[in-house]
Amino acid sequence: MKQRILSEIQGRMLEGIVLLETMMRWPGKEVFVLQFALGEFDMVVFDPEKLECEIFEIKHSKVRAREQA
Repeated sequence: MKQRILSEIQGRMLEGIVLLETMMRWPGKEVFVLQFALGEFDMVVFDPEKLECEIFEIKHSKVRAREQA
C-alpha cells in the first residue's frame, strides 16, 4: 500500500514537472491538462499559429501499456 501511494505521488509530481518545463520551453504555446468525464489527457500542447494540438500521456513507469496509447 505504501509503495502504491508513493508511486502515485511520484507520478503526479512528474506530470507537474513535465507541464512546467514544457510551458517554460515554449512560451508561445498553450500547455494544459484536459479532463473529461471518462479520463484525462496528461498534457495538451496547442500551437495557436498553426492551429494544431499535440496530446501526451505522461507515465511514471517502466512498462508501456497499449491501452493507454
